[in-house]
Amino acid sequence: MSAHVHSDIITDGLIFHIHAKHPRCYTSGSTCKDLIQEVDGSLAGNASVTSEGFTFASDGDWIWFDDHNGELLTQNISVFSWANKTATNGNTDTLIRTRYGNEETYALMINANNRIRWESWVQESDNRQDVEYTVGTFSGWNYFGIVLQSTGSNSHTMKFYFNGKLVNSQAFNYTIRTSSQGIYIGGGPNNALTPIHQLNGSIMSASIYDRALSDTEVLQHYNHTKSRFIR
Repeated sequence: MSAHVHSDIITDGLIFHIHAKHPRCYTSGSTCKDLIQEVDGSLAGNASVTSEGFTFASDGDWIWFDDHNGELLTQNISVFSWANKTATNGNTDTLIRTRYGNEETYALMINANNRIRWESWVQESDNRQDVEYTVGTFSGWNYFGIVLQSTGSNSHTMKFYFNGKLVNSQAFNYTIRTSSQGIYIGGGPNNALTPIHQLNGSIMSASIYDRALSDTEVLQHYNHTKSRFIR
């Protein structure tokens, strides 16, 4: 386990973590580094790093980690991000996405300005399974997350978290596919390399765990990091 993360980050099971203000993650140019596995990611389009974090303003802006084993997770997954959606539109916007062709093996997204969304490409005949939960209108910086707690390959409990609190829990009984097309932050292309699910806004941090975080751990992490965003 890399030690190159803030001391207030829960590191047990953490396999991917970027933070725009961490000097080992980003200094300059078009490359940033996953602080856990030290895999390089590329800033595409006009994605940039400002005082607001990783900033995405138009189609084609994203960060791509081409080769990362986070794309192989199918059970016990936790995905979390501090993000600020600045466009008040009804689009579905990417925070963290692992790509499988035109689809996502799993993804943490926000929909419009009031929903947290999970998208997944599964092995069952249904193929695509998207789930979302309305948390109420949000603006500014918020801490979004989903935990997939698994008892088998097609037996999961999906938990939605908003600003450290569990807001919904439901069954998700599908088998998630694996990917070979990497991890995307803030957007990503389809098979035709056309941008889809583009975030208009900023991401300060994005994390993936290969285990299901507990309610206590999620709240602990939120409480330890919220002072940077909530005044």
